Amino acid sequence: MRRLIVFVSKYENSLDGAKKIQNESEFPVEIIGIEKFCKTNEYDNISSNDIIFFLCASPLIHEVAVNLNDKGCRIINKEYFLSNYTKKEIQIFLEKNNIKTPKLYIENIINNNNFPIFCKENMHTGITLQLYNRNTQDKFFGRFDYKDFYLEEPVEIKNSREIKVYCVNGEVFYKNNQEQNNIVINDICQKVIEIFNNIEVCSIDFIYNDEEFYLIDFNPSSGFYATDKGRKGFINYCEKIVNR
Repeated sequence: MRRLIVFVSKYENSLDGAKKIQNESEFPVEIIGIEKFCKTNEYDNISSNDIIFFLCASPLIHEVAVNLNDKGCRIINKEYFLSNYTKKEIQIFLEKNNIKTPKLYIENIINNNNFPIFCKENMHTGITLQLYNRNTQDKFFGRFDYKDFYLEEPVEIKNSREIKVYCVNGEVFYKNNQEQNNIVINDICQKVIEIFNNIEVCSIDFIYNDEEFYLIDFNPSSGFYATDKGRKGFINYCEKIVNR
């Protein structure tokens, strides 16, 4: 029988999400730490029948995806991971496709009138902090390479609220106990899915009011922490792949 392999990272709190998927699935699910897997070069333990899901944001994902792609594995979100996007590239890509995102300062150069500003590491689950003046910015980049970070303007809209949604095979799931089913958000999610070549699984965060909608985070390695329906939808999707 085919099995689902869920890669997690020791540097992230993703193990609980992986265990929920494992415990609620009626097909074999194996959880593997990606750091140990790469260190011990365990590629021979993966077969062409295996289904791969990355429940982490490790920089090792691209390496693993490339090597497993040669084995013919079924890699969920394969094209996305082979492309090896950075967070900054994702945001630029979304903006070019007319998805509203927070303003980026491409060259990481701003004047005193632009503070406060978000400073984000250019990788998923990386460092995020808010800088309030030029002095703090200069001290920070005195210790860290500015090429590893990007600057982003905070989104400020009146009467705003935030929401996280989860997408599985084109279906949009909302958080537990949240009956809201926003047509605009659903439409944006479908557009994002298409932009990334019909990406199979992701979570998307929005800040919005009745007139404006900004996409503030996109994650292709969702753990479905806030949605039982979404996790069930993911398990059902994997089950269909297993039974093919």
